[in-house]
Amino acid sequence: MIYDTLSNVNTYAALSPRLRKALEYLASTDFSQVADGRYELEGDALFVNVMSVTTNPRPAAGSQRLEAHDKYLDVQYLAAGEEVIGVAPRAALGACEPGEGDICFLTGPCTYLPMGRGQFLVVWPQDAHAPCVAVDAPAPVRRVVAKIRIED
Repeated sequence: MIYDTLSNVNTYAALSPRLRKALEYLASTDFSQVADGRYELEGDALFVNVMSVTTNPRPAAGSQRLEAHDKYLDVQYLAAGEEVIGVAPRAALGACEPGEGDICFLTGPCTYLPMGRGQFLVVWPQDAHAPCVAVDAPAPVRRVVAKIRIED
């Protein structure tokens, strides 16, 4: 997992060309001028989902619903608003309940990381995560998620 700010994009350039491209796109795009939707940067290998949503209330301790992916890593970015993202090691949460596509769901305790403008979070398959959780009360946010297929 990587939790950082877009001002440090160059730090991660050597990890993967697709990760570099995704972070550079996030850093150079004014998302107030981009409509909600899916934007392909490299077809299914690298694409970005832009969405305007309302954050969800934080559940009782230990009962957060988290997600994980096997074929893609996520770069979670908040273009406007505030939220927290729950994170936990996938292995610590037990079995995944399969969803549609490359997603499964787990429930359990997690640590919440604050997300504000300019911050990003990269999660790999071993990282369970719960995006779009309210800081205090549900509020509108503008979220961007870059999906990067894990290279063979």
